[in-house]
Amino acid sequence: MVSAKHVNLLLIFFTAITILSLWSLYIYRYAPIIVVVALGLIYIASKKITFDSEKISSTAIGIALLVAVLAAYPFFLNNFVDASADSAAHISSLAIGSTMPETYAPFSNLEYRYQIGFPLLAKLFIDLLPFVSSNFLVWFLGVIFAFLSAVLIYLISKEIFKSEKAGLIGLALFVGSKIVFQNMYWGQYTFMLASVFFLATFLAFYKKSKLAYLFFPMIIVSHPGVAFYSFIFFALWLIFFRDQKRITKLVLSGLFVLPSFFISYIHFLNNLGAEETIAITAEKIVANTIIFPLWVGLLIFIFVLIYLILNVLKVKQFMPSDKDEVRLAGFLLSVFVASFLFYVFFSSSGRIIGGRIIELSMFSGLFISVLVVNKFISSGLKISKFKIQFNHILVLIMLISLFLFFTSGQLDTLRNGSKITPEGVDFAYAFKEFDSSYEKTFFLIPGHGKIAEISQKIPYDVMSSWYLSYDKRIAADDPFYLELIERHEFAEKTREEKCISCLKQIDFYYLVSKEDYFSNELGLKKVFEFREYMVFSK
Repeated sequence: MVSAKHVNLLLIFFTAITILSLWSLYIYRYAPIIVVVALGLIYIASKKITFDSEKISSTAIGIALLVAVLAAYPFFLNNFVDASADSAAHISSLAIGSTMPETYAPFSNLEYRYQIGFPLLAKLFIDLLPFVSSNFLVWFLGVIFAFLSAVLIYLISKEIFKSEKAGLIGLALFVGSKIVFQNMYWGQYTFMLASVFFLATFLAFYKKSKLAYLFFPMIIVSHPGVAFYSFIFFALWLIFFRDQKRITKLVLSGLFVLPSFFISYIHFLNNLGAEETIAITAEKIVANTIIFPLWVGLLIFIFVLIYLILNVLKVKQFMPSDKDEVRLAGFLLSVFVASFLFYVFFSSSGRIIGGRIIELSMFSGLFISVLVVNKFISSGLKISKFKIQFNHILVLIMLISLFLFFTSGQLDTLRNGSKITPEGVDFAYAFKEFDSSYEKTFFLIPGHGKIAEISQKIPYDVMSSWYLSYDKRIAADDPFYLELIERHEFAEKTREEKCISCLKQIDFYYLVSKEDYFSNELGLKKVFEFREYMVFSK
C-alpha cells in the first residue's frame, strides 16, 4: 500500500535531481551521473530523516487517481496533444544543454531567463528516455504533479484535523476547485511543480520535519509566482505562530538554488516597470471580486462564507473549540483574505501575478472548508429522523465537484483544444514523420506555435502561441527583444498581405502554407503536402 513515505521519497528524488542539475550546469550536466548521485542522497536521507509511515487509504488513492485522469484525458481527446498548452515549458526544456544555457538556442537568440526548475527536471527524463516523445514526457510530468497535489491535499487535511475523513473531504473539494485542471490544460507545468512543493513544504513545516528546508528551494527554482505567495503565507504564519527560528531557516534554505536568482529573478527586478498595467477602477475591482468565487471553486467559497456567518452568529457547534483551533482558523482566514486582496489589486491593475496568487486563496479556502464540514459531521446532522452519515456527505461533495468540473465553460474550451485544431494536429504529426529534424520554418498559417512544437520545427516567429517565454517582465531588457517584436510584426505583415518581397528577405528551410501563390516567384518546390497544408523548400 502507498504511504506518506513513498510520496516523500519521490519528492526528494525530484528535488535532488533538479538542484543537482542546476549546480552541475556550472561544470557539466550529465543525466546518468545526476540520477546515481540523487539516489545516493535519498539513501542518506532515509537514514537521517524519520519518515511518516502512515498509509494512504485506497479511497484517497482512488480519488487522487481520478484527479490525474481528469487532468490527463484532454490529451487523448486531442490525438495525444496537449492542445491548449503553451509550448514554452517544453521548448525551454529542450534548450537546456550540458552547461548553463545563455540563450534558447537553437530556437531563438533570446537570452535564457525562464524559471529553470521544471526544464531541468523534464530535460533529465528527456535525456534518459530519448525513445519517448519529449512532448509526452513533459505532459506526463504534469499528470504526476496533478496526482501529487491531490495526495498532498489529503495528507495536509488529515494531518491538520487528525482525521481520515477530513483528508477525504479535502480531496473531494480539490476536485471541484478546477485550478489544477486549468493549469494542466494551459501547460503551466512550471507552476504546477511549484504548487506541489508549496504543499509539500507546508506539510513538512507543519509536522516540524526537516524536509521543509529541502522542499522550499524547489518552490523558488520552479516559479516566481508561487515563491511570492509562499512568502505571504509564511509571513502570516510568523505573525500567528511566532516561529522566527524555523521561518529564518526556511528562507535561508533558498540559497540551495541561488543560481536561479541570476537566471530569472534578477530580470524580474530589472523589468518591474516593463509590464503593461491599467488604471485600477471600481468597475475592475467589482469584476474581479465577482469572478473570485469561480476561480477558487464555488463550493469552497460557499463553505468559507458559511463558516464566517456561523461564527459571526456564534453558533456554538461551529465555534473554535480551543486556543489552537482559534489560532489555526485565524491563520487560514487571514491567508484567504490577504491572498484575495492581493489578487484583486494585481488583477485589477492588469498584472498577471494576480492569477497566480489566487491559488493560495484556493488552498487556504479549501482547508477552511474541511474545517466547517468536519464541524457539520461532528454536530450529528439529521434530516427528519434520517441521520446524515459521512459517506453521504463525501459522495454529495464529490458529485457537486464533478458537476462543477464538467459544466465549467472555460475548462470545456481548454479540454477541446484552444491552440491547435484537429486538422493542425494531423498535419503536425505528418510533417514530423516527413522530417523530424528541427529546421527553420516560416509558417504562413496563423496560430502555428503548437504545429511547430509537435512537428519539431523552429519557427521564424516564436511569438506565436507562446512557443517561447517572451514575457516583458523578464525579457524587455534583452538586446534581442526588440528584434523579436520586429520579427513578429514582419511575419504578421507577410501573412496578412501575402508579401512576396517580404518572403525573399527571410532565411528559412521550409515554408508552410495553405496556398501556392508564390512558389514560381520564389523558386520554391513543393516537397510535402497533407490535405490543405503544403510544405515548400528552397
